[in-house]
Amino acid sequence: MKVAMLCNHYHPHVTGVVTVIDTIIRNLAGQVDFSVHYACHGSGATQNPAAFPSPVGNVLVHSLRPVLGGYFPFTARCLGSLRQLLGHDLIHCHTFWPNSIVPLLRMANKRPVLLTAHGGVDLMQKHQWPMPYKWLVKQAMLAADCVIALDCMEEEAMHSFAPGVKTCVIPNGVDTGPNVLAPATSGPGPTRILYVGALNARKGVEDLVAVAKAHEFSSNKDVEFMLVGEITSEIDLASLPGNVLLTGPLPPERLPEIYSKAAVFVLPSYSEGMPMVILEAMAHGLPVVATRVGAVPLLVEEGETGFLVQPGDKQALLDSLLSLVSDQALAARFGANARLRYQQRHTGAAMARTHFKLYSETYANCTH
Repeated sequence: MKVAMLCNHYHPHVTGVVTVIDTIIRNLAGQVDFSVHYACHGSGATQNPAAFPSPVGNVLVHSLRPVLGGYFPFTARCLGSLRQLLGHDLIHCHTFWPNSIVPLLRMANKRPVLLTAHGGVDLMQKHQWPMPYKWLVKQAMLAADCVIALDCMEEEAMHSFAPGVKTCVIPNGVDTGPNVLAPATSGPGPTRILYVGALNARKGVEDLVAVAKAHEFSSNKDVEFMLVGEITSEIDLASLPGNVLLTGPLPPERLPEIYSKAAVFVLPSYSEGMPMVILEAMAHGLPVVATRVGAVPLLVEEGETGFLVQPGDKQALLDSLLSLVSDQALAARFGANARLRYQQRHTGAAMARTHFKLYSETYANCTH
């Protein structure tokens, strides 16, 4: 079977969606032939579309260069590159915005099309997006052979947003590799609170920096905050306190070591789907402090694997982090519970197997 993955970004720009795509490809190697088609922005947009090896194996990766930039030109570019998709048995779209092309792909390609929401419906309902965007997304969802939700709540939101849409639920999963290290409970150096993700306001980084500046942490030389991710203009670097360490974006192979040296993981986002970084932290046995958004409450069990706070509640965020860095026994218990929850529900192999079953059933239904 040949499957084309369609997305907004791919390596070297690593996001949660990219991690999902890599995990599926890696676990289905030998069973499915994949290609990845993504929008090339920034400096890469000046280059001609090209194919190059994927970091997860022998996968052709096609860079679809927008004509002017933005997602609607990307849609036009995808249609112009339709010949690249014609030889595939199935197309799996991993993003909403370009997926106004889903109905066109369905008609022109005569191949089944799957669409993964990745928390997009949650964003649609919370924000006043222009009606043309909502209409395009709704048409894409209705045209797809199946829309994959990350959890039952998202599936319910889909049926409310686009009545008649065909859906199924596949929770996110991550790979950890054979040599996952347990988090360091003691040793030289300060206790580390870890954040991984884009450094912007939507992710709640400003709230996290405000907590780091609070007297309880700023006066404690035994605690540091490590922020791993792309540094955006929304972050005032000059105002960062000395207990905040920025690494910039790191390649995936560096992250296991980073997780293993942390004591607590934090994600104070204002909107999320099912964050891969929380699953990675759980897989490495870290307690988690996060906000009650998207599918996060399905991952972080209050008082068992971590603490949940409301978005923007800096006092609750401060109190939760203090509880865990000051009580190693509590942090260790939460971390062990998180690791067990990951093993039972969110391995990359389990996610990939469910996708393969959906691919096979969808293709069989389309060809018979």
